[in-house]
Amino acid sequence: MSCEPNAALVAKGLAHPSRTCRRRTAFATVAAMPNRDVEDFISHWSAASPSERANSQTFLIELCDLLDVPRPDPHPANGYFFEFPVTEVHPDGTTSDGRIDLYKRAGFILESKQFQDAKAEQSRLELAAEEIGAVSKRKKSAAPVRDTDRWDDAMLKALVQAQRYARALPAGEPYPPFLLVVDVGHAIEIRADFSLTGRSYLPFPDPLTYRIRLDQLRDEKIRARLKLIWTKPLELDPASHSAAVTREVAKHLAELAKSFEQADRKSVV
Repeated sequence: MSCEPNAALVAKGLAHPSRTCRRRTAFATVAAMPNRDVEDFISHWSAASPSERANSQTFLIELCDLLDVPRPDPHPANGYFFEFPVTEVHPDGTTSDGRIDLYKRAGFILESKQFQDAKAEQSRLELAAEEIGAVSKRKKSAAPVRDTDRWDDAMLKALVQAQRYARALPAGEPYPPFLLVVDVGHAIEIRADFSLTGRSYLPFPDPLTYRIRLDQLRDEKIRARLKLIWTKPLELDPASHSAAVTREVAKHLAELAKSFEQADRKSVV
């Protein structure tokens, strides 16, 4: 298959002139994707085959639909784009090109990975059948197994990669308040830096609940949190809530003081 840009798709806004075949196809087929409800989404992606999970763009587009947020734009200049290009500058002065799996300007950098579930141990009968060639030998994957130390390490490596990409954003692109690491069909990890300096991304909302498992998407509050990350990320800043509470308390105290003052005046009269 030729990887030259398809002029017809470019003209319709379904492909970017510099994108590869894989990326062009993702945008070209997006309109045909099913609109799943939350149970269907969880059921489908928890049982998805490794080959389907490997297409993280499909998962993320369906997640956007589930959250009722816009799908990524086919044009990188609009700041909401799959495979957003960045250039990393290394300490020795050399550079290397990278691509953010999904970038939303002033919102988040998302790195997507796909790991494997633990497999049940083979029975003696299954092992014997493999030995005599009665069945094909089970293929072994080098991908980390979920919920193991290797998986935790791999998710941290993806976070470090997202942090590097934040520092490599083009001039004029602000540091996003959120970094997301996704294990397709399994979990979403959230970290935030509301200082917008890109220096200290911490687990959000806290170290115990920053990791969202797929089945937790049934919780409307968790879906609402993710939707705000897409649409109004700074509304999740605890400092903004504290300031609002402080203003409300100050307003209440002022009204209370005013009522006391009026009561004192009446008593004097």
